[in-house]
Amino acid sequence: MTEKKGHPEKRASANPSPLLADGAVPQIRESETIDTNPNQDETQVASGQSPVIVQQRAAVPLVPKSPTDLRGSVIAGKYAIEEKLGEGGMGSVYQAYDAMMKRVVAIKLLNQDREISDESWKRFQQEAHATSQLDHPNIVRIHDFHVCDTHGPYLVMDMINGEPLNSLIARKGPLDPQFVADIMIQVADALQHAHEKGIVHRDLKPSNILVSSEVGKAPSASVVDFGIAKLQGENLDDLKLTKTGEVFGSPLYMSPEQCLASGLDKRSDIYSLGCVMYEALCGEPPFKGKNFGETVIKHTKEAPKPFAAALNIPSAIKRIVFCALEKSPADRYQSMAALKKELLNFKRGQFVRVKQKRRFWKIAIVTCLATIPISAFFCLRDAVKDQPEFISTVFMQYHVPEIVEWFILPDDETREALHAVKIAMRDYKQGHYQQAENVLKGIIEANPDSNRFRRLTAWPLARALARQGKYQEAESYLRKTYTSSDWQVGHNLQFVGTTLKLHDGCSVSSRYFFERSRDFFIKAKDLNDAARSTYFLATCQLDAEEYAEAKKNFQSALSVLEKSPAENSVWIKNCQDGLKRISLDEPK
Repeated sequence: MTEKKGHPEKRASANPSPLLADGAVPQIRESETIDTNPNQDETQVASGQSPVIVQQRAAVPLVPKSPTDLRGSVIAGKYAIEEKLGEGGMGSVYQAYDAMMKRVVAIKLLNQDREISDESWKRFQQEAHATSQLDHPNIVRIHDFHVCDTHGPYLVMDMINGEPLNSLIARKGPLDPQFVADIMIQVADALQHAHEKGIVHRDLKPSNILVSSEVGKAPSASVVDFGIAKLQGENLDDLKLTKTGEVFGSPLYMSPEQCLASGLDKRSDIYSLGCVMYEALCGEPPFKGKNFGETVIKHTKEAPKPFAAALNIPSAIKRIVFCALEKSPADRYQSMAALKKELLNFKRGQFVRVKQKRRFWKIAIVTCLATIPISAFFCLRDAVKDQPEFISTVFMQYHVPEIVEWFILPDDETREALHAVKIAMRDYKQGHYQQAENVLKGIIEANPDSNRFRRLTAWPLARALARQGKYQEAESYLRKTYTSSDWQVGHNLQFVGTTLKLHDGCSVSSRYFFERSRDFFIKAKDLNDAARSTYFLATCQLDAEEYAEAKKNFQSALSVLEKSPAENSVWIKNCQDGLKRISLDEPK
């Protein structure tokens, strides 16, 4: 914008401000009823001073009507009106020259051709009150607020050399996503500052965002018009202006909770900014009905339409926009800082995260909870088929209820077999080893062709035979059951040995199984497992006070295990502890 003649001193302004491009001042929706209190003090923010925040609003000023064309007029003896920049439903904005500070400013006056309503006056004070608390490069600053005897209330602000975003969209159509991200990052940062001060804008829309861009420079944005802002800690009179039940804002950009005149917070501004981003990217607002009521219904009930494929909008910024447009405040970004962070990630080409919806997590949790028993069911059923010996041990050790057995076990025969194993193990625990053997062999005789039943009874039968000294018969039964490899026979021999020693406390019976498992592991060329069986054999010998043989086997096992220290660290320590015990207990 070119410099006006007659003001050469503007070049030397100590606080130079760019100028405001022509554009309509955002219109504010007026409500039908407003309560007033005529006994209130005046509110004033003087130029160059800290903002003065008062607890009461001034009464509606009584001023004579003045002409609508104020060019050439001087407001309050120091602001010379130069030209009209724009007009809205409540007031007009003029370019003026501040002779005292030697700078060009913007001055906002309530409409001069009508009486000042209670509502207009209160909102004018609200704008001054809210904006005066803010100090951010992307929020227009207030320099002065007072009442002129001739022209009524006025608000003096920075001049911003920018074009309203709505005008920019109307002129250019859909904007470049990178450009939109640049602008919205600044707007989000500005509103985060306002939210931290306890101020919710409530009327965020394209016409309240001024955009200035110069060739070779990044675009800048300024947020204006806090006329219906909601301040934290509003007093009773404030609530008459913004009370629940009245709808304030611009319908095209209002959040669902704002449309329903319910309680709102900073997340309402996040939704409004989502509407602005949507329109900037595609040229149209996300929801537009034939009238106010239809637009409100769309905000509260309908999902925004997907962007047209022809626009080639990156999926990352789409996700950001649609997250901001979630109906439930809990499903949106929870702060402008979080929204800004993801816009920055988009600008940098990094991964964009969006907040998962609460209903998503509810469904996910319910699905997982439902999946656990189903997965457990199939896993246990497979285990019964593939490793019945493990299942029989688990079922007997943990006393699984019969209803669970019925649900998991694949057929009646398996359930009957497991029941017989339980009976046999009760006999076993009572020391009736021969009776336990007979019951277990009966299961096999009833199902001679079923390897599953052989495996189901393998370990209990081997234990019952071992406790009667029938070691070779136990080994023979295990070898007939596990025919696939020497290693598998050795593994099952070792397991029966450890069960006899650790669970039954029968070290004598277990020695045979450790010796034979070592032999089978050696045949399978698994020296590591052979060394572990040797260790178990040494512990049995140590229990029997056979110190020389125990020492020899501990050392033999240790020499093999130390070749793989990471894998065998516990076994190595156990061998070393065994040797220490021998050195202490062995007679000298």
